[in-house]
Amino acid sequence: MSIIKANSQEGRMVAVGELVEYKNQQIAEKDELLQIQAPKVAMADRFAITDSLLGVRKVAKIFNERIKNNKTIGEKKLFEILRIENILQDSDGEWNIPYQRYIDAGYFELKPGTHSNGFGGIITDFTTKVTGKGLEWLWKQLLKKDYVSSDDVKLLR
Repeated sequence: MSIIKANSQEGRMVAVGELVEYKNQQIAEKDELLQIQAPKVAMADRFAITDSLLGVRKVAKIFNERIKNNKTIGEKKLFEILRIENILQDSDGEWNIPYQRYIDAGYFELKPGTHSNGFGGIITDFTTKVTGKGLEWLWKQLLKKDYVSSDDVKLLR
């Protein structure tokens, strides 16, 4: 409106300059916001893996990308946390196998495998795999149960 209301050519030029400066400032603010959000989007993409099943070691690595360097959660620590929280079983025959309710919820799947028992026999066992849905759910559990505090989470910039 100041361009239209200007009484002189010089006044219109000043108003156009102010408008261009204002638009450039808006663009710069949006560019800054995109730069701040880019790592968050990348992490969300990592958490949105839907068709893949991930081993607990890979899940720990993904989580460690989000945690400050001086704090990490390795595969053993993550298994320990999941047993403490009664997400995975800890009995001899069911070691590190998720409770059925977590499988039914779609957080985990079991992949069968076989190996030799060393005496000529074949043993069938299961490997716990985490679904994309389970990856996001586990991260929320770690935060909720204070295994990872919000102070430990990297600021994504």
